[in-house]
Amino acid sequence: MKKLLGGMTFGLAAMALVACGDSSSTVSLTSSESLQETDYLTIDKDNQVVTYLTSAKGVCLLDNHKIEWNSDPLSSVASFKYEISKDTLYWFNRSLDKPSLDETGFVFTGDSKSVKGTWKFTDCTVKRDDGDKVVKCKTSKNKAVETYVTISGSSIITDIKQNPNYNFGYSEFVHDILNILDNDYKLEDVTGDHLFESSDENFDHFSEEHSEKFKSINNKTAEFAIGQRKFEFVLDTAFSGIPSSMASVRVISEGDTCAFNYEYAEMTKSYCKDKYSENFDESVYFDADDEKHDIASAYRNENVGEFAKCLRNMVKEEASKEDPKKEEK
Repeated sequence: MKKLLGGMTFGLAAMALVACGDSSSTVSLTSSESLQETDYLTIDKDNQVVTYLTSAKGVCLLDNHKIEWNSDPLSSVASFKYEISKDTLYWFNRSLDKPSLDETGFVFTGDSKSVKGTWKFTDCTVKRDDGDKVVKCKTSKNKAVETYVTISGSSIITDIKQNPNYNFGYSEFVHDILNILDNDYKLEDVTGDHLFESSDENFDHFSEEHSEKFKSINNKTAEFAIGQRKFEFVLDTAFSGIPSSMASVRVISEGDTCAFNYEYAEMTKSYCKDKYSENFDESVYFDADDEKHDIASAYRNENVGEFAKCLRNMVKEEASKEDPKKEEK
């Protein structure tokens, strides 16, 4: 059996991490059309098992202070147990070493009587309990994207589609902006990824507790006040897709503007170069001899530090207007 790509997950294997709520690392859904190739796929209808092997088109090695593109990395093998009930596909993680351990998985909806077809991810997980399937679902009042998988006789392709009604004003990124302005944040916790995330807690918080602070919130703008100073959040562009995402944002206040720019791309040969190295997301890879290698898994370019400093200067200006003798502690 070939070893899984260390630190690299593809297609439905990546979705397993998303479904389990793994927030310790960035997990991007990739398409077998873009960054990987399906070497083989088998569907065992009798036992309801899908097994497939995919090969990344390359890996960016960072060993010995060098940047080198390896165009022939190891393949990734994945196996899943599935069950179909009416319009629902239950997709259980299946260990290659212990095939009987298919106790947890996630849930799709569709209109196919066969596992082949296009299925929509539901933000629900499933767990077996004494033979019964227990399903738990996350609620989302403001969801940025919908995730789909298309299963054929030769490939599994993951795709995401943006929700045109997604409200960026309720995003985690606006929450980041408030924390920066209140000087209550950690710089490493601020990221453009948060533009495409929206928790129900923030939605309720902005809607209820900040009813006086927020004058208006819509899909691409939010107006709010801190003290006597008014701020406007403006989303100029945003795209979250496969295999890249990008966005540009402005925060405007009394003629001053702070600009934030974000670009994220899964690693390709064109990015595996020294001139991009300052913006690498790093991970690990295990070769055929089980030796560990450092790799660049993605390219990320975002001016977080510059943006945060600009916002904090706005607050300093407001404090000096209220009390010229007051110094920010």
